[in-house]
Amino acid sequence: FLTGDVHSLYLSAGGALTAGTGSINDYGSEWIMQGSIGYHFQSPNGLFVRPLFTVTQTPGGGSDFIVWPGMTIGGSF
Repeated sequence: FLTGDVHSLYLSAGGALTAGTGSINDYGSEWIMQGSIGYHFQSPNGLFVRPLFTVTQTPGGGSDFIVWPGMTIGGSF
């Protein structure tokens, strides 16, 4: 969700399905919830930059969360 045109607040929510079959973690296949918040800049020529933070629920359904910083750079037409 974007709140404006050139400068806007970026909000995102969703989920991810974990595979759960790796040798490092003994998690089963399950859904984990994710949400992101950040800033979105859209230039007139189509370039966009989006610094953001994503909060991810830890596998296992607990109440622990992981916060990941990130950056998206791209173009639109």
